[in-house]
Amino acid sequence: MQLLPPPPLLLLLLLSSFSCARSIHINHTWVDCSSPASHGVFTSSSSFPDPIVAGENATLSGYGRLDKAVTDGQITISVTVDGLPIPVQPSVFPACGNSVVHWPLGLGSILYDALACPTPRGNFTLSELVNVPVLAPLGNYAVQLQGVDQDGEELLCVLSHIEITLF
Repeated sequence: MQLLPPPPLLLLLLLSSFSCARSIHINHTWVDCSSPASHGVFTSSSSFPDPIVAGENATLSGYGRLDKAVTDGQITISVTVDGLPIPVQPSVFPACGNSVVHWPLGLGSILYDALACPTPRGNFTLSELVNVPVLAPLGNYAVQLQGVDQDGEELLCVLSHIEITLF
């Protein structure tokens, strides 16, 4: 009988699950990936605690500007770890109000506090409460959020880089 190799995500999680026994460092940065046609631009971010700590909740906030009012829309999230796609549920959620996105295998969740619609033209804040698992797998994460507004036009694109390493 031939044994099949484990799925890449499972292998990654199994190999890196030992990170809880050692001190880990979490580095987090954000960049705006919006096109010039986007109605929103991401200008800055903050995190608490800073640095982010495995096993604790972290609040990440992003700040920006809109050039038009937003009454509705949707956000699509895509996640990779070391270049491998990671499924999250749901992968599409409303651009307005609160939504919860779950990591696979019960490893945690993210509560998104999106726009309070209707949101007028001008400054905005997006925040997320991230349940950072104690067993945070080591690796380089990329989390991209792409939004469209009520007219199907590009609202905003934000790319978050998270690097989890050993101290």
